Amino acid sequence: MMFSLRQNVRWIWTGLFVVVIGFGLFTDAGAQAVLGIVATVNDDVISDYDVEQRMRLVLSTSPGQVTQQQIQRLRAQVLETLIDEALQIQEAGRLSIRVLDQEIQQAIKRIEEQNNLPVGGLAEVLGNAGANLTTLENQVRSQMLWSRVIARRLRPTVFVGQNEIDEVLERMKSADGLTEYLISEIFLGFDLPDQRDTAARDMADYVQQLQGGTPFEALARQVSEGISATIGGHVGWVRHGELAAELNTVLAQLSVGGISAPIETPDGFYVLLLRDKKEVSKPSDSDIQVSLKQIFIELAEDATAAESESQFDLARTVIQAVDGCSDFDALAKEMGTIESGDMGMVRLGDMPANFREAILPLREGEVSDPVRSGQGVHVFMVCERIVPEIETPDRKQVENNIGQTRLSMLARRYLRDLRRDAIIELR
Repeated sequence: MMFSLRQNVRWIWTGLFVVVIGFGLFTDAGAQAVLGIVATVNDDVISDYDVEQRMRLVLSTSPGQVTQQQIQRLRAQVLETLIDEALQIQEAGRLSIRVLDQEIQQAIKRIEEQNNLPVGGLAEVLGNAGANLTTLENQVRSQMLWSRVIARRLRPTVFVGQNEIDEVLERMKSADGLTEYLISEIFLGFDLPDQRDTAARDMADYVQQLQGGTPFEALARQVSEGISATIGGHVGWVRHGELAAELNTVLAQLSVGGISAPIETPDGFYVLLLRDKKEVSKPSDSDIQVSLKQIFIELAEDATAAESESQFDLARTVIQAVDGCSDFDALAKEMGTIESGDMGMVRLGDMPANFREAILPLREGEVSDPVRSGQGVHVFMVCERIVPEIETPDRKQVENNIGQTRLSMLARRYLRDLRRDAIIELR
């Protein structure tokens, strides 16, 4: 079974712009064009200017001071990202995949709309941060190209079996899945042991940035390797038991608005933001509906003890004699009382408490003990019982979540293979 694709790309652009000044990190604009080459990727060149322009985009999201150590690590991370993007663009070219300039401009327009900027406002904001619009346009182009490469090369290979979906649904059911969480994520994957230490160090740094006030959505767009990166790390509503066990455990302990410490899983490290949570309405006994039949035996409210005992004995005789709903119908007619007979489909919550207590434990075809009311003695039979179920997650959504996780892993491996086969020289 195939699943629907959400674009698997990383956006380093954010929806928040904060001008970063006073660091003395960059040369003036007139000198940037002649900065040296820092890396070659096959036949493509990455310059100091490329790195510094991208750093300006990233630093535009930082709400406060950035240490020199963070700057050095950021520079290394940005260079790695630019190398990856060069490989992605080269692979798209090999496959004759293209992105039109009109599509780039439409993407820029969407960013402006999302941030309540007028047409052309993005270029002005970037200029105030010391970056230019071309840097962002180049980034958007590489993301679109890589998304299309993934869609063509990997999407057709991803298959999610019904048994996999069933396993997730069963895990959610066994977890009682009554809590739903609205979450966002940042994900860094690793395939090799030496990559784990780097991912752990980077993720710890990202958590520190988040604690310092960096917007989660902005950082997710910048650094996350998950499918959700393109929408600021937003995952949406998930039910307890739907995620990996390591994530479920941490999520259950977070308060709304809380950000987790890095969580290690077999695939990589996660940081979760709990945006909201809610309890799924658990059906109550009052919501149970029953197809009910009744035999009514008249008994005055002021009846003597002997009269009451006599009528209760009659009711017990009825209970012993009845065998199924057809027999019950026949006995109800013999009783000759208007109240006896078919009561139709009844919601337990609409019945008196003593009736509800007598009927609640009954299964289909079972008869209640005699129940006293002010008018007489009642005997009930349940012929059908409908218990409302907790709303189960959509199978398609579970399938998509599994497929997206798998696609993200395949995309990382695809890029790793491109790196392995490339000639990359750092200068």
